[in-house]
Amino acid sequence: MVDPLAGNEQVQNLRKLFAASEVPNDPKAWDKAWVDATTPWDANRAQPALVALIAGAHDGDALVEDGTGQKVPVSQAIPSSGTAVVAGCGRGYDAKVFAERGLKSYGVDISSSAVTAANKWLEDQNLSADLKSKITFAEADFFTLATAQSAVSALAKPGAASLAYDYTFLCAIPPSLRTSWAETYTRLVGTDGVLIALVFPIHGDRPGGPPFSISPELVRELLGGQKKEDGKEAWKELAELKPKGEGTRPDVERIMVWRRL
Repeated sequence: MVDPLAGNEQVQNLRKLFAASEVPNDPKAWDKAWVDATTPWDANRAQPALVALIAGAHDGDALVEDGTGQKVPVSQAIPSSGTAVVAGCGRGYDAKVFAERGLKSYGVDISSSAVTAANKWLEDQNLSADLKSKITFAEADFFTLATAQSAVSALAKPGAASLAYDYTFLCAIPPSLRTSWAETYTRLVGTDGVLIALVFPIHGDRPGGPPFSISPELVRELLGGQKKEDGKEAWKELAELKPKGEGTRPDVERIMVWRRL
């Protein structure tokens, strides 16, 4: 299949940055991407598919089990308290969405320039003091979260998050890190916590990446391979949804909602 992103100049420039580095997921390459404004993933707003999900756009056709086993509309299964984590947060638009929902929201990024851009964006939002206090951006390696090596003390303990959100992160990391991706979320998200994965891009063949092609099937394989200490499944898939609403891209992305068992 032809890659529709192949003609995107920013995507090509991003790939050149990583082709020039021998370090997987090189922080310096990500930082240079931000310095050079080579940021094809930056939509300058929260993702419409996420906003629509939380607003209840799928509630009429997606009833899922909550932590007690009761069937509820999918938006009600998404926590509204506790701690949210956005991996590879960029400027942090989505972190603000979770803070508005009532969670203490952490956006983490391996690039110091991304974190600087996120904090500048936050300052420009003219938010209430209460809402602003719920949002923290931090330079951190996602793969150290929920360990003693975490650069964010609030995210150093296993099960620290009640909600996690993944978008343009799984597709950005080298395939060799995908198992670690699943292991990190399994450590990070506590029992009955939720992972929302906005799976993109789901078309084309991109062996060179980033972005790399991903799919709902890949996410199922990764999370399905994770086990609890007793050997039982660590995750339950609650929903796979085709985004709908203005600004969404149903032809190239899917929303997956998972609950940590």
